Amino acid sequence: MSRTSATHIDGEIHCTCGKTLAKHDGIKCRCGNTNNTIHFYPGNAIGGGSVEQDWREHIDRAAKVGCDVCGIEPSWKRTTPVDPKAAAEIHFYPGSAIGGGSIATDWERHRREARLVGCSICGIEPEVSFSGKTTDERWAEYRERLDGRSRFVCDSGAPETVRSQASGAASAGSTASGDAASAVVDSASSVPAVAPRGSHSLAPLFTPVPATLNTVGTDYPLPDFGAVEPARLKGARVLVISADGPELPEIVVPINYLRSLGAVVDLAGQDWIFQWRDPAGHIVLAEWLSDAICVKADLRLSDVKLSDYDALFIPGGAWNPDMLRTDDVALRLVREAHALGLIVCSLCHGPQVLISAAFDAPEGQVNFPAAGVHITGTGSIRRDLKNAGFIVHDSDATVFDASANLLTARDPNDLGPLCEELARLIAERLAK
Repeated sequence: MSRTSATHIDGEIHCTCGKTLAKHDGIKCRCGNTNNTIHFYPGNAIGGGSVEQDWREHIDRAAKVGCDVCGIEPSWKRTTPVDPKAAAEIHFYPGSAIGGGSIATDWERHRREARLVGCSICGIEPEVSFSGKTTDERWAEYRERLDGRSRFVCDSGAPETVRSQASGAASAGSTASGDAASAVVDSASSVPAVAPRGSHSLAPLFTPVPATLNTVGTDYPLPDFGAVEPARLKGARVLVISADGPELPEIVVPINYLRSLGAVVDLAGQDWIFQWRDPAGHIVLAEWLSDAICVKADLRLSDVKLSDYDALFIPGGAWNPDMLRTDDVALRLVREAHALGLIVCSLCHGPQVLISAAFDAPEGQVNFPAAGVHITGTGSIRRDLKNAGFIVHDSDATVFDASANLLTARDPNDLGPLCEELARLIAERLAK
């Protein structure tokens, strides 16, 4: 929701150009004052819309109630229509705010980028020089790499008209291959030396990922389970444990299938995401390299009581198991699941967690069995599984080792057989 001047209640700062500013951000206004800010909340942008849409909405509301930052009087005091160009505007894209961060983070990012590329609006000179192109040319090229996202200009007078996303996209699409399609620095070999700062300061030196690169990877076919028995697994409880980065179908398909059969399925996430993440408890899901979606976990790993469950499921994904296998609580749960006789199920990269659980158990825990246990997984981890002592299969869609109550599958293409076999094993357990 947009904020008008009526809600400026904390830390008001008045710019010498006559604008009332809500917060100090350390960026120069063109009038020369260093107190420039965004004076409303970009709700549409954060919710999936655009910053341009937020400005239009703010101006519409200001027409009714007024906004002293924009210099807009309310309609009941005004005899002439509002000129949208009279609105103060921002000159960078608030990516962090849209991604769940804050406007303060956006200003910091813009300042960091400006130190590398330069920004004539803020009066920031680049710390490095680029041969062959002016600072303005480099900055314009960098903006085009942002897929035509809206640009706004701060000015104490009448600002530039905002560039629409459509026109920006057209400009970006019209650049041919070659120099215009190159990185801000054209190759890794020409990266200019910069003073040591945080690793995030390196990103603006390179090309943002264009829409033509498919970062969501393979579109796996979803299994068709046909008609299901909605009460087949009634009374069963399954625990899914995951860190950030489980491959989307590897976590969603099993959960939905088991629930369709009447099982209760709980998703447990790492403890830190409940303490430090905003919003708390959300797990970022992956589609190959894309991490644009998330899901809310039901409970933290430390709060799990394994005796309440019949099965433990570990989804794959390249990132998720790598974090789980270094999480002592996750490894403890895997070891305890085996000790309690739960069915343990995993696929793709997920069995990497089993490798780590098979060694170096702290006092009071027993290692997950590896030597002589039959298993499978994605091709890239089979050597690791073999080195850990497992008997590795590469041609079977699913492998079940009754001695360890362990069910595994190779990759997302095997989700159908994996889910059906897991349901069968749980049903057998319920019947005992």
